Amino acid sequence: MDKSKLKIIGFLFGGLFIVCILVLLLNNPLNDNNTNTPSYENNNDNNSNVNPSTPKIYDYLIISNTDMFRVDNGKFKRLDKLQNVSQQFYTYVDGRYLGKYNLKLGKVWNLFNNNGKYVSYEGNLFAYTGNDLNINVRNIEYTTINNSDLNEIINEMGMKIDINTLFINEKISVDIDSNGIVDEIISVSNAEISDNNNLDKYFNLVYVKLNGIKEVIIKEDIAIEDLMKSPSYHINYLLNINNINSILIEEGYFSEGGNTKNIMYQLIDDKFTLIVK
Repeated sequence: MDKSKLKIIGFLFGGLFIVCILVLLLNNPLNDNNTNTPSYENNNDNNSNVNPSTPKIYDYLIISNTDMFRVDNGKFKRLDKLQNVSQQFYTYVDGRYLGKYNLKLGKVWNLFNNNGKYVSYEGNLFAYTGNDLNINVRNIEYTTINNSDLNEIINEMGMKIDINTLFINEKISVDIDSNGIVDEIISVSNAEISDNNNLDKYFNLVYVKLNGIKEVIIKEDIAIEDLMKSPSYHINYLLNINNINSILIEEGYFSEGGNTKNIMYQLIDDKFTLIVK
């Protein structure tokens, strides 16, 4: 056999040997320590694919022209001032659902539909965005206290009270926790500013009777010299927020007392806890 044929045969065997080595390496990689490690995609808070400049989307509550709450990871915070938000809001007026609207702030909140058409309304506005919020606005009707309630209030405050001297006299009867038992929320006060202030003692009292058990959430004794600075409390809304029963109470002030705002209590572990003050 001549030398040229030997060279050709040598090249063929050499090539075949290299191919076999490559096949073995591909089927059995040298570093096989991670073969049982699962792969993760977009499951890391520090993922390099996340754009750090992307703004976080918050949820918001709007209560009339008084308050705006921002919600971050389930925590509520009152904003220092009202502001426009580029989101649609589930919108209610006097507890009645109107629909989803864009809200723009003027002297009051103005409603606009998807076509940019202005929608008029009259009444008490409540609205929220629904990114991570699911809110049921409960229907409530206001009545006044009866003699049995008055006796409870007298015992609580430890004083004589004439029902005719009550400046605030609100009662709501509703099944708060949907268990078939009618509960009550009561707000009363005799802290009225007038020329006929001749009472010995002034007070604010707000309490809840849940399943027959009374829980006082606001109780204030007010000196006559503090009447101008004292708040009054109006039961504003009863809400179910992400399956948590919540009460919005308007804390109103006279001219020199402060700015009217809403405080919120939530039913946590069978107690109403002040969440936003």
